[in-house]
Amino acid sequence: MLVSMYLNHYLIEKDLPFKIENNAKRIGANGRENEVDIAFVDPRNWDECLKQPKIVTGFSIKNEIGGTSWKEHEKISEYCQSLKKKYGSNNLAQDLFRLENIKRGSNRSFTSCTIIFEKVKPNYKSYLQTIRRDYPNHYYIVLYDNNIPIWEQLSELRA
Repeated sequence: MLVSMYLNHYLIEKDLPFKIENNAKRIGANGRENEVDIAFVDPRNWDECLKQPKIVTGFSIKNEIGGTSWKEHEKISEYCQSLKKKYGSNNLAQDLFRLENIKRGSNRSFTSCTIIFEKVKPNYKSYLQTIRRDYPNHYYIVLYDNNIPIWEQLSELRA
C-alpha cells in the first residue's frame, strides 16, 4: 500500500499520463494469468480483446529474496526450467518468469522493476547483476541500506 501511494505521488509530480493498477492481472504467453503487484497503465492504450489498459511499467514487490514454490504448469515449462538453471530456484527466477510471461503475452513488452525491502544476501547479488544484464528492460531497487533516493532510481527506468 505504501509503495503504491509513493508511486502514485511520483506519477502526479512527474505529470505522467499513467494510472496505478494494483494487482494487475494479465494473460501471459502460456495462456495463464499472472499478476503484477503494481502497474503503471496507460488509459489511452487499451487491449481491445481484454478490455483493459496496457501495462507501461510493472512493479513486483518482494520482502526478501529466497525460496519459492512453483506451480505445476510452471515447473514443466522449458522457459521456466532455463531460468531456474541460470538463476536458481528462487523467487527472483519465479518473479522474472511471471513478468516475462505477461510481456510475451497480449500486453507485449513493458519496463519492469522488482522492489526488494530486505538486505540482499551475497549469494543473490550475482543473480541480480546477471538478470539485469540479460534483461535490460528489468530493474531492481533494493531499499535496505540504499542511499540513492528512490525518486532518482524510478527516473532511470525506461518507460
